[in-house]
Amino acid sequence: MGLSDLDRYDQELFCQSIPVLTALHCIAPYVKEGFKVVINGASGGTGTFGIQIAKIMECTVTAICSGANVELCKSLGADNVIDYKSNDVIQELKKGGLQYDLIIDNVAVGGSIYTESHHYLKET
Repeated sequence: MGLSDLDRYDQELFCQSIPVLTALHCIAPYVKEGFKVVINGASGGTGTFGIQIAKIMECTVTAICSGANVELCKSLGADNVIDYKSNDVIQELKKGGLQYDLIIDNVAVGGSIYTESHHYLKET
């Protein structure tokens, strides 16, 4: 049976499992209660599930998204939200010093979120 053999409801259900499993496998093995997690691309499919999974695991979540999606991320449980369009994300992350235990990047644009991570990501 292929995807084309499924009815529309089953296709949608099948497709929704992909971002859930991606978020779960990126977060669950790497966090414990009380960890601080940053989710870049927090308002997309994987990011929205990531916020909820991290909160279920009793983590503090900082979400990075556009201003249009700040309230969405907050409604899903994000403790802090950084609007990347109106704030310098790296400067916002640096404000608290070495505080984050995990960064999940659902955008994967590379650049300074990685090269500057020594300012805000704890060593493992």
